Amino acid sequence: MENINKIKGFLENKSDQIPNLVIEKMNKASKNLDFENAAKYRDYHRALSTISQKQKVTTTNGDDMDIIAMSKGVFYVTMQVFFMRDGKIVDREHFIIKDDYREDDEDIMSSFMKQFYLNLMYIPKEILVRTKPSDYDLLKSFIENKKGKKVNIICPKLGNKKELVDMAYKNASDMMKKYEQRLEEKERKKHSGLNGLKEILNLKTINRIEAYDISNTSGVQSVGSMVVFQNGLAERKEYRKFKIKTIKGPDDYHSLEEVLTRRFERAKKEIKNNNTYTGFGKLPDLILMDGGKGQVKSAKKVLKKLKFPIEVAGLVKDDKHTTRAIIYENKEIPIKKRDPVYKLIYEIQEEAHRFAINYHRKLMSQTMKKSELDNIKGIGKKKKENLLKHFKSVKNIKKASLEELIEVDLIGENQALDIIKYFKLNN
Repeated sequence: MENINKIKGFLENKSDQIPNLVIEKMNKASKNLDFENAAKYRDYHRALSTISQKQKVTTTNGDDMDIIAMSKGVFYVTMQVFFMRDGKIVDREHFIIKDDYREDDEDIMSSFMKQFYLNLMYIPKEILVRTKPSDYDLLKSFIENKKGKKVNIICPKLGNKKELVDMAYKNASDMMKKYEQRLEEKERKKHSGLNGLKEILNLKTINRIEAYDISNTSGVQSVGSMVVFQNGLAERKEYRKFKIKTIKGPDDYHSLEEVLTRRFERAKKEIKNNNTYTGFGKLPDLILMDGGKGQVKSAKKVLKKLKFPIEVAGLVKDDKHTTRAIIYENKEIPIKKRDPVYKLIYEIQEEAHRFAINYHRKLMSQTMKKSELDNIKGIGKKKKENLLKHFKSVKNIKKASLEELIEVDLIGENQALDIIKYFKLNN
């Protein structure tokens, strides 16, 4: 009967004994490193929370309303929105916003609601908020114009509606705590990775790391990427991309030399003129090359020529294309996958690779979209792509013989004759 009474109290929203008991068991299992049971109790607690919220929801009058609450962290704000339809919460969304300027709660709420309801298709007749937004009358008018009907924006102080905004606030606070814990853990791991890298390379300082990568398709539209990590974190506003201008074909070594030469020649000019606004005047403590001795040699050659005494390390991969070691001062230093150094290096590598590939794809897409080949009957996207990959440029396609054109996948004799005929008539 004692257990039955606990259950009744929970279902009537009069007692938190059962959820609290589950939390206790979850924490105990976690402390004992029994993570399987800890996860089981976590799932129980989530299910109990869902039941509890549904019980609270049924006390409303079956109306449609949105419920909005916010929770402020140290540098971020979490906005929680519940969507209630016919008296039941049918969906929820949360938004995490960076709070660089430490605005007042009322201003944050007002800015959020303007953005949130700007493109929303359906707006209910009632919006519950825990924090009354600034510019209340103006915001209300904006939302009503968008809906085409009257909308009540209420900041409830008592009753069921107050419970709903409090529930949204609790969710926002829980979400904020979890997000900040993840950030702290991420930052701790970054520092651990950086400290490990400093120890491995025997360097006193590694504040700024730059990594470079080359991307092309059989030498077509070669591009280079430069990504920057400041204190172990990606500094995306400092990323730079380069279209390879002087190298023909798939030549990563000389392409890297071109990229590094252009980057550090810009650095010389900016330093000489005392300008750092484009980012090139900021020098790295370490350059990471996605490759072994050849890539490191290319980088050192450029740095020596331009007289920049910057440390360079390479990332050596195994047969499965997984990084297995750092090469530094002609020595290979093996690293394990579980090492924080590996995780840091992997993230930097992936960023450099992703940034280069995205730029390359963008250029290839532009090339595919704007081509004389589009004017030739029967040349679709795939055939155009095959021709450009095979011949590298439209200029080379124009010079190709019938036999050479037929060598291209999907191009038959009749299609090849059409290509030759087109360029004869239009050149």
